[in-house]
Amino acid sequence: YAFDYPADVQRLIVIDAGPRQLADPQQKAEVAAALLDDYDRFVASRFLAVSPDPRINELAVDLALRTDSTTFASLLLSSFDWDLTAELPRQSVPMLVIGSQAYLPEQGYERHYLEQYGYGAARVLSFKRVEKTGHYLMLEKPTLLASVITVWVRQEDLK
Repeated sequence: YAFDYPADVQRLIVIDAGPRQLADPQQKAEVAAALLDDYDRFVASRFLAVSPDPRINELAVDLALRTDSTTFASLLLSSFDWDLTAELPRQSVPMLVIGSQAYLPEQGYERHYLEQYGYGAARVLSFKRVEKTGHYLMLEKPTLLASVITVWVRQEDLK
């Protein structure tokens, strides 16, 4: 939406995601084969390691297994074709990337990781790394996440 209707967007906040998927065609084929071979095992193996909090992992597995397998597989495989990096140079609104410790593993090297993920061409980019979190920041540290967003929005209002 932000790229298709930039005049309607004042700020863009991205949580633990990149503008492109990093999987190559071989990885995509391997995921598709694993999904077809044993869907439940694949889902469990991927989601049991998304958070340092075992309760969050169990919740993620439970929610994923409740999702229709065809819908889940289609969504996952279509995400491998996602690449918005060419759109970043024309996006002029302030952008905040909030990354988990899993997404931005080394403090002090966040810009390096963001560059690898495809944010190199972003014109107005800020970031925040959230310690001791996996991929589900909104479940792991909801209050902190809300505070990070609130502080950033207020700072942008002052500019």
